[in-house]
Amino acid sequence: MKLDEAVVQQRKANGLAVTEDGRVYASFRPNGLPDGEQIRGLYQIKTVSENPVAELLPVAGTVTTIERGKLPPPGTFTMLWGADGNQLVVWRMEDNDSFVLGQCDPNR
Repeated sequence: MKLDEAVVQQRKANGLAVTEDGRVYASFRPNGLPDGEQIRGLYQIKTVSENPVAELLPVAGTVTTIERGKLPPPGTFTMLWGADGNQLVVWRMEDNDSFVLGQCDPNR
């Protein structure tokens, strides 16, 4: 199985999780290029039995573009840590510019 990475070009994976019901997710971060915007987000890896290439489907509310040199706004999705049952454990930017661990329901 191959993965179509077109939607995450110029980014690196920084998290992977499999939920209890078998759904697979990955998070991506900027790759450190010196110019341009920084895009990060959470994606479901979706397969179809007839297709040898899996798709990356963005999870609503997690894909964010951040201007280089600026801090992400509070609540910005940062990284996928793993799964707890069918809930995803994620890292989001908080009001005080620190990071907090929380859960994300990918079905919303």
